[in-house]
This record gives sequence, C-alpha cells and structure tokens, in this order.
Amino acid sequence: MASNNQVYEIVTQRILDAIERGVAPWRIPWKKAPGSGLPRSMSTAKAYRGINVFLLGLQGFTAGYTSPWWGTYNHVSELGGQVRRGEKATPVVFWSVKEKHDDLDEQGLPERYFVLRYYRVFNAEQADGLPERFCPKAAEAEPASPSEAQARAEEAVGRYLARAPALTFTHARADRAYYSAREDLVNVPSLAEHRSADDYYSTVFHELAHSSGHPSRLGRPGVGEPHLFGDEEYSREELVAELASAMAQGTVGIESTVEPSAAYLKHWAKVLKGDPRLIVNAASAAQKAADYVLCAEADLGEVDGPGAVELCRSGAVASHRALLGEGDRLARQAAERRRRRLVAGTGNRLATCPDLSR
Repeated sequence: MASNNQVYEIVTQRILDAIERGVAPWRIPWKKAPGSGLPRSMSTAKAYRGINVFLLGLQGFTAGYTSPWWGTYNHVSELGGQVRRGEKATPVVFWSVKEKHDDLDEQGLPERYFVLRYYRVFNAEQADGLPERFCPKAAEAEPASPSEAQARAEEAVGRYLARAPALTFTHARADRAYYSAREDLVNVPSLAEHRSADDYYSTVFHELAHSSGHPSRLGRPGVGEPHLFGDEEYSREELVAELASAMAQGTVGIESTVEPSAAYLKHWAKVLKGDPRLIVNAASAAQKAADYVLCAEADLGEVDGPGAVELCRSGAVASHRALLGEGDRLARQAAERRRRRLVAGTGNRLATCPDLSR
C-alpha cells in the first residue's frame, strides 16, 4: 500500500503532467461536452470533492468523456456493467482514519490520525451494460443555457453577500480585481469590463473565495496577514482561490474563457514541484471556501438560522443586480472616456485593447 507521501506524489505528478501539456487543471472547460460538469459517484450520486474534482475532471476532459459518472470496477459490476478490456482507471483520494492503541488520550481512548489513501475508478463510458442514466444522450445532457447558468451565478453571489453583511462588494476600480482583508472589501471590474459574463463571475468567485478566509468567516491561515507577492503563503492562498473559483463555476455551470499563459503555468509548476502536498491540501481548503461562498443550504441553516435561504434569494440578489446595473453604467462611461483619449492621441497604450463596453 502506498504511503502518505507516495499518494501526494502520485496526485501532484498528474497535475504537473497536465501543466506540462499546457493545461491548468483548475481551468477545465466544464461545459465543453454534453453531460459534463462536476464529476459524480455512481455509488452515492454525489459530486466528488476536493482534489478529486480536478483529477477526474481533467481525465474526463482529456479523454473526451461526455458522462460525469465514475465508479470502481466493483461498483460498475454491481450496476450490471462491465469495464472494457484495456481501459485504464483514474486514481481518487480519500482520508482514512487510523488509531494509535499504544498512545491514549486524556480519556483513555486511542489517538486518531488521518492517512491519505487512494483507489481507482472508471468513467461510465469505459464500460458496457450500465443503466442509461449514467450515459446520457447528447440531446438529454445539454448543459444549462448561458442565461440560466449566469442567473445561478448571480443568485449565488447574492446569497453569499447576504451571508457576509460586513463585506463590501464594489466595482469602484476598473483596473484590477482584489480582496482587501484589512478593509474586508472585494473589488471587481464591472461586467462590462469583462469579455463575457462567465469571465466576470469567474473573477467574482475568485475574489469571494479570498474573502471567505477572513477571520470572521472561515479564518483561513494567512488571510488578513501581510505577505510578499509570490511567497509561500501568498501562493497557497492564490491556489486556494483558483481552485475554489473553479469548483463554484462547475457547480453553477459557467466557465472562464481566459487561457492560461505560459508564465502562469510555469509559475505553478515550480510551486507544486517545491511542495508535493500543496495541491491536495489547497484543494481541501478550496472545497471549504467554495461551499461557504455557494451558501450550501445545510450550512446556511446552521450559520444563519431559519429564513436565511429566503433572505439570500430575495433582497440580496436584487441588491446585487442593482450593483451590476450601476457598474455597467460606470464602465460604459469609462470606456467612452478612454475612446475619446485615444482619438485625441493621448491613449496610445490602449490602442491594442478591445472595446469591452459592448
């Protein structure tokens, strides 16, 4: 059986292999194939979580699978299917609880600790004979329309803002997106400043993921403390936000069209090679961030009390829509000012920039 370190290395190497092929696993185009989306377990019908989202999503995208369903060889057999000869399995990880019986705690109980383990699963399209629900036809498995997905994203943002009333969300600065833990403020350029609504919400989810780590929320280590650009804590938090944004996008059904640059990929390859445990641990933190940002209803009841879901779906969503409208108006005005400067010959550095107001 593989040791803890070996499992980390197996996972990290798969991620590095993808990066070397020019693919950032957390920027998988979830909607490319009908029926795609977050990978799901045949045995539980639940979506996979943590790093497994990316291990399976990456394999599904690379192999061109249109089914999001995965299961072990035994699960496939129990469902009446048969994995085809020659098909290769994909590893997924889990935490196994162990006990030290020779090391007791204050209550006389054995100390418990967690060990990272993995098992192998197959996509439904690697087997024959499975029930049709695991291999949906293209006509039945079309992803949600852009308007439906964007409406879900808008609602998710509204729910989160209702849950975090102390957080300021603004479009005040059109030149960059950022989260300030000191001010507890998220700034994102308005919808009109982005190439698409999906790109806008991709950015929003990234910054909201940062805000979820505020001491008054999840209290993620490192959030709110000063860091140098590129240092270990900075890189870890950036990776958490990237992964959490991808998880949120996959859940609501949107995808960013921004292609990762060679420099971006080179940076993450270097970071991950330096710490084989980083991607697994960051994905775990990202899952908690994504759950928090998406206001999972089971969590809402515990944190916000009765009526929280209804509150999120009403006033907060309307407030966010109003902010979107105001942001678009300001962005159009800013775009017009840029065009006027360009015509006057004072904005030459903007000559290669697209008109993002249309």
